[in-house]
Amino acid sequence: MQFDWYVNLTVILALFANVATVALVALEVRSRTADGAAEWIPTFRSHGIWLAGIVALTATIGSLLYSEMVGFEPCRLCWWQRYFMYPLAALLLWAAWRRAGGWVRILGLYAALIGAGISVQHYWLQRHPELEGGTCSIEVPCSSAYIWRLGFISIPYLAFSAFALIGVLLWMARATPE
Repeated sequence: MQFDWYVNLTVILALFANVATVALVALEVRSRTADGAAEWIPTFRSHGIWLAGIVALTATIGSLLYSEMVGFEPCRLCWWQRYFMYPLAALLLWAAWRRAGGWVRILGLYAALIGAGISVQHYWLQRHPELEGGTCSIEVPCSSAYIWRLGFISIPYLAFSAFALIGVLLWMARATPE
């Protein structure tokens, strides 16, 4: 495949996002229950919206490259994931630049949660194609996996990894960045 390097890069980014998500949740929970929080946790709290916007922008560019460069046609559930990811990139970066974190942070959390839910449903359909039941078109079924790396990573998994990291960063962020 001509774009194997690109698929491998997105897989590495997803795995990095998974590790970062788990580590950030663990550190945030520890900082709320113990006296000694990690010294760099305030960085994630004050720049969480910026970081979430960068993750959303990276996922948006990755999605566009998969469809436009590699030639993967998005299915119906892919489009729904895009409906939640693409606006997040613009909205979060705008909010971070304007320091308008309050309502945007909450809206971003909801969008990340809904997008992650759609990703989970899409991933489930890829694992169990017999459950599809006509939710997607015959031309581009939601149950087909364009990529399948390491025995579990597909495009909906990549999207879930981004939505999860965005959600955790927004959860950690302060309402108005300093």
